[in-house]
Amino acid sequence: MDEPRSRYDDPHVGVDEVERGVVFEDAKNEAGAGDFYYGEMEARRHALSTRRGERALLATYWMLSGYGQRAGRALVAIVLLVVILFALLTQFGLPDNTTLQQMTGTIPPAVAGQTQQVTLEVRPAPATLPPQGQRWTTDRMSKAIRIALGSVVFRDTDQKLTPAGTWTVMAGRAFGPLLLALTALAIRTRVKR
Repeated sequence: MDEPRSRYDDPHVGVDEVERGVVFEDAKNEAGAGDFYYGEMEARRHALSTRRGERALLATYWMLSGYGQRAGRALVAIVLLVVILFALLTQFGLPDNTTLQQMTGTIPPAVAGQTQQVTLEVRPAPATLPPQGQRWTTDRMSKAIRIALGSVVFRDTDQKLTPAGTWTVMAGRAFGPLLLALTALAIRTRVKR
């Protein structure tokens, strides 16, 4: 008979632990069941029989929230996301707001007895970044932190952004709710203990 490739792959090593985990869950011992779940996920992550994709997913889940058991990690991940969004928006995402739109037109004299209709087409000014030395101002940082916090919880500020700023906000809208859900799960698990 072949030997297991790692100690986590041996099906006979952990039968007692599995039975103990079921007892924890049946006895409503949330703390013991949570510790058992954490160990079970660690075993899956370290097992050599686990595929690379699943191992990467488990490693990310472990790193971000300790398999939904560590609220502190999830809170740190949210704060880190907001700080990264803030820095990217301040540096690359907010356009220079000194660009003004201008309309220039000539209205010919009206023909006697006829009303005249004028249609003006205004194109938005291109979103350009201010010079490097003027990007980290109080006003820009204030806007950036509001947009960063809003993007994490799907709030739209109607702020004009550069293309890089638009992608930054979209990333915040993708990862923010995920991290909020992991935080809520971890807090719920911690409170139940």
